[in-house]
Amino acid sequence: MSLNQDEEAYIRLLRKLSVSHHYFSADDLRGLALTPQPQNPFHVISPANIQPETRFAFRQAFDQLLSKNQIRRAFLRRPLFELAEMARVARMIRDDAADRTEPLADLSKIAIAFSGFFQRRLSTLFLPPALECARRGPALFAGRLLKEGASLASLSADEWCTMPPSIFAAIADIAIFYVCTHGRIHQSQYQAALHDRYWQPSPLDFGANGPKVLVLDTCHGADRQPPFQNFWGIALQGTSVRLLLACEGPIVVDVPSTERGYAFADNIVRNDTSIADAWLLAVRSTSSTGTSRPVAIGLGDNVGDAQAMLSLTFHDLRSVGKRPPSLSSGSPVQFADRH
Repeated sequence: MSLNQDEEAYIRLLRKLSVSHHYFSADDLRGLALTPQPQNPFHVISPANIQPETRFAFRQAFDQLLSKNQIRRAFLRRPLFELAEMARVARMIRDDAADRTEPLADLSKIAIAFSGFFQRRLSTLFLPPALECARRGPALFAGRLLKEGASLASLSADEWCTMPPSIFAAIADIAIFYVCTHGRIHQSQYQAALHDRYWQPSPLDFGANGPKVLVLDTCHGADRQPPFQNFWGIALQGTSVRLLLACEGPIVVDVPSTERGYAFADNIVRNDTSIADAWLLAVRSTSSTGTSRPVAIGLGDNVGDAQAMLSLTFHDLRSVGKRPPSLSSGSPVQFADRH
């Protein structure tokens, strides 16, 4: 069915209002397609975002077209439905573009912690060697994200380093918590070395409103022997943490290798790069010996939920609609990992 001149003019006006200016939604257009008679859209739709003079001009134009009685409802139905689909796609593209360019939300906050010098009382048998480069990874990571408008919620270092930060609110609702120090497996439990003690993570450290991503720039954060699930399934149950980034076995901590902090941040600000892949790429590309074995671990209430976390982006953390909720405290944590 071909449209006559008046019908084509009617559709052109609606296209301008719905696709170009977004005054009418896809639902509005579908409603017009289902009316018994051709309608002046301004008699049945009241868009709130249109200027009065614009409303008046378009309403007059529709009235003039309809007054000729040349517009046939049966001929409008199909083009109106097609126009509704065009309006839906245009609105989706517009909203996505606005979301990508909006100022960083609160969940772009980050926290960093590092410990490079240790007291004898940390261990009566073996004092971990100093990590003079411990600060580099977290500092380079934070510095790169600060250039993107992120904010640093907490910085904790050496003898002032507490896990989590001493003010619990400091890591509430943050995107990423990045930690660099020595890590070990002790009696099948992961522990990180602080200045004068070892920290063994537990649900009390993070709660349901803490970081969504935990980065352990330490050795043994994701060891398979014993399986990391045995420890982290208990340590993170019911918490906010949905993505754990770590290494299996030792991680190299020297000047070239700690550039992974900058590389990781630089990777995650690219909209098409997942946080998991950003970590894997960063560790592999900067390791001076090639021996660091990065692991990204998604956590969820079911396997599919955990797998989805491996596709999580920094953009997702900024979006209220895409931000993952905390883990359930009443069900076992499920895991999906990528090496």
